[in-house]
Order: sequence, then C-alpha cells, then structure tokens
Amino acid sequence: MSYRSVERQIRLRCGRTITHNLKNGQYGDGIDLVQLALNSHPPSAFPPLAVDGIFGPITERRVREFQRSQRLDPDGVVGPDTRRALGL
Repeated sequence: MSYRSVERQIRLRCGRTITHNLKNGQYGDGIDLVQLALNSHPPSAFPPLAVDGIFGPITERRVREFQRSQRLDPDGVVGPDTRRALGL
C-alpha cells in the first residue's frame, strides 16, 4: 500500500487535519497522524514509532531525520513545510 493511500485512509477515518505546529513535549491532537505518516515514509535508520500521540524525543529524532531527507530545516518541529512534505 502506498503512503498516499495510507494518508487518505487516515483522513477519511479520522476526519482531522493538522493546522498548528507540533513539537517535543506535546501530546494528543494530530501527533498520532504525524507518527503514522513518519512510519509510512521509508527509509528510516530507526525502528517504527509507537503511534501513541506523544511527541517525545524519539518522535523528534524521526522528524529531524525526515526533515533532512526532504531538505527542510531539521528543527524537529512539524510546521507547515514538514506537514506538506508528509502529506498532512
């Protein structure tokens, strides 16, 4: 199953979109979607994230890795550019 297909399924099932920045220390709203998207975006040097809705240091590390792979500023914050690159 392709990443875009997974992303569409997530939106259809959840009916949610992310409109605010997400960063380390936050939990809940939208972080699970980011974790699912990161897990669906290969390749990664790290194991899959637990989709728990908690933006901790492991999620931040994966966000930074993804940002570097997309030539974005690897600040660890899921802002508009990172959301767009993830398809969210």
